[in-house]
Amino acid sequence: MKFLLYINLLGCKKLGHLPSKIIKLVHLRSLDTTSSNIGAVPKGFGGLTNLRLLYGFPVQMCSLQELEPLSQLRDLTLYGLEKVQDSQMAEKAMISSKRHLRYLELNYSASGHTIGTGGGEAEQQQQQCVTEEVLEKLCPPTCLETFILRGGYVGRQLPDWMCAPASAEFKSIRYLKLENLPCCTQLPDGLCCLPSLELLIIIDAPAINRIGPQFQASSSVAAGGSAACTSAPFPKLRELYLVGLREWKEWEWNDCEEHMDVETAIAMPCLERLQIENCKLSCLPPGLASTKRHTLRELWLYELTNLTHVENIPSVVELDVFD
Repeated sequence: MKFLLYINLLGCKKLGHLPSKIIKLVHLRSLDTTSSNIGAVPKGFGGLTNLRLLYGFPVQMCSLQELEPLSQLRDLTLYGLEKVQDSQMAEKAMISSKRHLRYLELNYSASGHTIGTGGGEAEQQQQQCVTEEVLEKLCPPTCLETFILRGGYVGRQLPDWMCAPASAEFKSIRYLKLENLPCCTQLPDGLCCLPSLELLIIIDAPAINRIGPQFQASSSVAAGGSAACTSAPFPKLRELYLVGLREWKEWEWNDCEEHMDVETAIAMPCLERLQIENCKLSCLPPGLASTKRHTLRELWLYELTNLTHVENIPSVVELDVFD
């Protein structure tokens, strides 16, 4: 089978390891081990340099360096990142050098850390620092189109490459999902600078109690420039989902509207669908609920027991309110 191109082991729960001779399949282009019990890859796995699609890659301290030679990767999903205790090992994966990478999914296991499970405070802080450093070293290439972070990232903050001005270099990202951030206290200020972002999903971030104006600041302000707005924040964002920010009480919105036409004055000028679920917001910000907003058609509001009114969004044609 030396010319085999595709192997799909999706859901093979009883499969505990890959055969060592898989490294001889030098023409292999796609390997999917998602939802299997494979815990490691054989030494020499990095020799499969024709791989384009690699799903379910099991992370171990020594396995990350096997990714370095895989320069042709288009899609990559990593599992078990909580096991990495040395950011230098993450750096050896050389994710940022993969100039064809379009899809990157990073998975943590919520059961693989000791945050909130009785470990000492110093130990927990150390683990959080390591987690933050590892994610920083897994910076993707700027050609990326889809980025997903899920499973239980215990860092207190998201990496610098998600913050301004570095985030503006990611000109191709269209889909961004951040899920299960138990310790993260604020959203990065660089998301609004992603020029192609169309879909943003944030799920389960219970430590966030306020979203400040930097979240939708203009690109010039976010990058530390002058106070004048030079472009619309979130210029192409069409869908926004904010779900499970359970302690979120305040959404402060600061639009720069002076001396500008309508299309560039408001943040998220292309927003069509907004879902807010399970938080403590008592009102929507005036910058969102504006008569100048013409594209917002669908508004879904779930489990917002403190919300008292919704007004000044005349473009909405579908309103779904529950609990």
